[in-house]
Amino acid sequence: MEALAAVGVAAAAVQFLDFGSRLLAKSWEACRTRSGSVVAATKLSRVAADLHGLAVDVRDASVRFSAECHGNAADGHFIRLCAECEGIVADFEFMFERLRKTGKAPHDKLLAGLGMNGIRKVFWEEADNPLKVKGEGDLKMVSAMEGRIQDARNQAVTAAVFSLWEDSKRKARQDKEFGAKLDSLITGLERIEAAIRNQHEGPTPAVSHPQRDAFAPQYGGLVVSILNGLSSPAVQVRHELAEVLWDRKWSADDGGNLPPPTSELPALSNSVIQKSILKSIDFTDMEIRSEGILDSFENTCEWVFGTPAQHEGRALWASFPEWLETPSDRPYWITGKPGSGKSTTMKHILQSSRLDKHLRVWSGGLPVLITSYYAWNSGTDLQKSREGLLRTILYQALASNPSHVREVVPRRWAWFSSLRLPTHAPPWEEWELEESFHRLLRLSQQDMRLAIFVDGLDEFEVAPVAVVELINNITNTAKHIKVCVASRPWTEFNDAFRHSPTMEMHLLTHLDIAVFVNSKLSANQGFAELKAIYPAEASSIAESLTIKANGVFLWVALVTRSLLLALSEGESLSSLQSILDQLPSDIHLLYNAIWERINPRNLRDASAMVQIVMASRGSLPWFVMWLADEWRSGSLSNSAAVNQDAGPSALRSLKRRLDTRTRGIVEISSYKPERCHVGFSHRTAHDWARRPEVWERICTASPDDFDAPLCLLQAEVRSLACHRWVQIRGHGSAWNTVCRLLWYASQVEDRPCNVTPLVQALDGLDTEMARIFKSGWNAWFQPHQVTADPTRHPHWSTSQPSVMHGARYGRQLINSFVGLSAQFSILPYLRAKTQSQKALLRDKGSRSSLGLLENAVLGVMYYMPKADAKIPPVPVDQRLRTVKYLVENGIKGAECHTRDGRRVPINTLLQSSGNLGWGDDGKTDLQDYADEVCVLLTQVGTRNKLESLIRRFRMSS
Repeated sequence: MEALAAVGVAAAAVQFLDFGSRLLAKSWEACRTRSGSVVAATKLSRVAADLHGLAVDVRDASVRFSAECHGNAADGHFIRLCAECEGIVADFEFMFERLRKTGKAPHDKLLAGLGMNGIRKVFWEEADNPLKVKGEGDLKMVSAMEGRIQDARNQAVTAAVFSLWEDSKRKARQDKEFGAKLDSLITGLERIEAAIRNQHEGPTPAVSHPQRDAFAPQYGGLVVSILNGLSSPAVQVRHELAEVLWDRKWSADDGGNLPPPTSELPALSNSVIQKSILKSIDFTDMEIRSEGILDSFENTCEWVFGTPAQHEGRALWASFPEWLETPSDRPYWITGKPGSGKSTTMKHILQSSRLDKHLRVWSGGLPVLITSYYAWNSGTDLQKSREGLLRTILYQALASNPSHVREVVPRRWAWFSSLRLPTHAPPWEEWELEESFHRLLRLSQQDMRLAIFVDGLDEFEVAPVAVVELINNITNTAKHIKVCVASRPWTEFNDAFRHSPTMEMHLLTHLDIAVFVNSKLSANQGFAELKAIYPAEASSIAESLTIKANGVFLWVALVTRSLLLALSEGESLSSLQSILDQLPSDIHLLYNAIWERINPRNLRDASAMVQIVMASRGSLPWFVMWLADEWRSGSLSNSAAVNQDAGPSALRSLKRRLDTRTRGIVEISSYKPERCHVGFSHRTAHDWARRPEVWERICTASPDDFDAPLCLLQAEVRSLACHRWVQIRGHGSAWNTVCRLLWYASQVEDRPCNVTPLVQALDGLDTEMARIFKSGWNAWFQPHQVTADPTRHPHWSTSQPSVMHGARYGRQLINSFVGLSAQFSILPYLRAKTQSQKALLRDKGSRSSLGLLENAVLGVMYYMPKADAKIPPVPVDQRLRTVKYLVENGIKGAECHTRDGRRVPINTLLQSSGNLGWGDDGKTDLQDYADEVCVLLTQVGTRNKLESLIRRFRMSS
C-alpha cells in the first residue's frame, strides 16, 4: 500500500508540474506578443485556476499517503512538496495579475531567447518597462520560476524513491524489492507524461534555453540522477543499501540480481557492470612485476616441456607436462637458489603456447582459465600480500571470461544494478575477496577449470607458514584446480612441498648458462678478436665462467656484464681471467665487489640513484627517475621546458647512466617504453642494499645535502606537469598519487636547506592536482560535490575518499591543502605556511569542514585507513612534534569529526587510542601519543577560556 500511495503523490505532482511547465511556456509566448497580451494574460489567469486544482490534487494525495503510511520517513518530504506546489501557484497568479493590469508587452529583445535570464532582464530590469517591480523578492521569485518547477519535480521523484526504499526495507530481499518498485514508479510516471502529451498538442516552447528537460522530462534518467545525487534521502538510501548488500548474512544464492528492467527504465548493460566491477578489482601495479622479469634467453628453458633428463637412472626433475595433463591435488614446486632463474622459468611457462595444450588434456576439453601472480617484496603492499594475490586472480579470471562476473561478485552486481549507474561502491575488504574467490573456485568444479601460477612465495610480506597455508587452502578447497608455485628452498617450503613434484633450477641450468655465456661473449667484437688470437684461452674463460656460476643465472649475468665492460676498455684475456678469479661466487659478496669497482667519479650519482629507488613506494616510473637525475644535476629547473617528444631519447639516456653508474645493481625493467620502471635488478640486490653496513656505505657516498624523498617529490611533481607521460586514470589513481607524494614530503629531513625546495614542490603539487582534478571533476567527483553551483567547486582536497559517515556515498567535509599536509605531519611546510599566513592558525573547522588541528592530531590513517596507496603510518613522535608546534603557536579549535558524523572534542575521541584507526603502529605508542595530545589540548582549552574572558572584559569596559 505504501508504494502505491507514494506513486500516487508523485503522479499527482508530475501532472501539476507538467501543467506548470506548459503554462510557463504560454506566459513566455504572451510576453513575446506585441498585441493581445491583456487577453492572453486574462486567459492565463483562468488557466492558473486549473493549476490550483492540480495543486489541491497533490495535497489530497499527500494526505492519503500520510493516513495510509503513518510513520513513513518520506511523509515530511511530501508535505514540503505540497507547500512548494502551492507556492508555485501563488507566483503564477501574481505574475499574470501584473501582466493583465499593465496591458503592455516587453520589447523584441526577448526574441533573442535567453531563457529565464533573458525574461528577467526584459521583464523586470528595463527602465521603460511598465512591469518593472522594484521589490527584490519579486525579482527573485520570477527569475527562479523555471528552476522552482524543475526543483519541485526532483523533490517529487526524490520523495517517491525514498518512500519506496522505506517500504522495501520491510521485505526479506529489500534490494530486489526496491528494484522492482523503481521499475513500477518509472513506468507509471512515463505513462502519465505520455498521456499528458497526447492531450496537449502544444505548446512547445519557442524560446531556446539550456533547461529544455523542464518541458520534456525523461523520468528514467531523472530517477537514476536523483538516486545517485547528493540529497540527504539519496545519500541515506545508498548508505542503507550498502549496509544491506555488504551484510555478511546477505544471501547471494539467487545471484542477488534484479528483475529485468522495463523498456522505459535506463539500466546498465551487462558489459558496463562487468567493466565497473573489474575496474574496482584492478590495481595500478598488477602487471609491473611480470613485465620486469626478463624473458628466457634464446632457446633456454625449452627443456621444461620436454622429457626429464636422467642421472644414474633417476629423473632430474618431475615431468612438468605430465603434471599438467593428469589430475593432481598437489602443487608443482619450482625451487632453487636466489637468482637461479625461477621467475624467468615461470614467465617462460606462462608465455608458451604448449601450456594451454597440455592443460586441455587435463580439463577434458573444458575451457581453462590461466591466472598468475608474481609476488615482489620490493613492490607495493598489493604486490606482496594475500589481498593482492586474490585480486589478481579474480581480475585475470573474470577479465578473460566476463560472463562469470555476475555469479562471482554478486554484491557489487546488485549494487550497480540497483543504482543503474557505475557509481562509487564501498572499498574491497579481504572477507569479500575471499567470498568471491571461493565462488570462483566453485565455478571451476562445473563448466570450466582453473590454473593458478604463483611466483615468489618467499617474496610475500607475511610469514612463510601463512603463505603455505594460503596455497593449501586453495588446493584443498577445490578438486579441479591446478596450482604451480615458485620459491627459494626455505625450510618451511621444503616441509610443505616435500611430496610435491619438484624442479630444482640451480641443478638444471648448466647448459642454459653455457648458451648464454657463449652467445654474449661471442657477440662482443673485442672478445672475438682475442679468441681469434688465443682460441684455447678464450674458451677457457667461457668455461670457467659457466662452472663458477654454480647454476645461478643472475650471478653469471652480472659477471658477464662486468667482463663485457672490461672488454670495451681494451682489457687483455689475462686481465679478464684475473677479474673472474677475484669475483666471489656468493651473490651478496659479488654485489660488494661490483660496488667497489664503480668509477669514483660515478659513485656520488650511483649512491643517489640507489637511495631514490630505495625511497620510492612501489614501482618507480623511468621518467620520474630521469627527472630526478636531471633535477639533481642542475640540468632541469622550475622554468625549464621538457620536450614532450623526447621520451625515447630520455629513456635511452637513463639506461646508459644506470649501466655506467650502478653496474647492473639498478636497472630499467620491461621492454615496453610506456611501462618501463626503474628498480633493483633482483631481490638479492635489494636485500644486499638493505644490510646496515652496506646502506651506510652507500649513503656516505652521496653529497651531504642530498635528500632522496625530496628529490623524488620534486621529480614526481614535475612529471605531473608533463601530463603526456603521466597517466591519472581516475579518482582512486589521483588520490594514490596524492598520498604517495605527501608521504614522500613527510620523509624529508627537517633541515633549513630543505625548507624552500620543499615548500616550492608542495605548492607545485597543489597547483598540478588542482588542474588534474578540475579537468576530471565532472567525470570523477560528481558524487563528492558539496555545492549546488556547477561553476564553483571546493578545493580539490575536499574530494578525499574518507570513511567519515556517508562520505563514500556522497557526503564530504571541506578541507584544504594545508590541512592535508597536517594529516601527513609535514612540519617544515606547516611552519612556513602558518608563519606567512597567520589566519591559518584561526582555522577551527566547522560541522562541514575539517580544522587544521584535527587534521594534525588524527592523521591520514584516521581518514583513509583503506587507501589503495597503502602508505606506512607517519611515526608517532613526528605527529606529536607537529601537534606541539600548532598548540604552542596558538592554534584555535579543539573539536573533530567522528566517523559516524558527529562533532566532538578531540579529547573525547582520544580517550580510546583505538579510535584513531592507525593500524598496527604499536598500542603503547598510540596510547602515549593520545595522552600527551590530551595534555596539550587541555592547554588550548584553558587558553581559549582566558581569551574569551578577556574579550568579555574589554566589551564590558
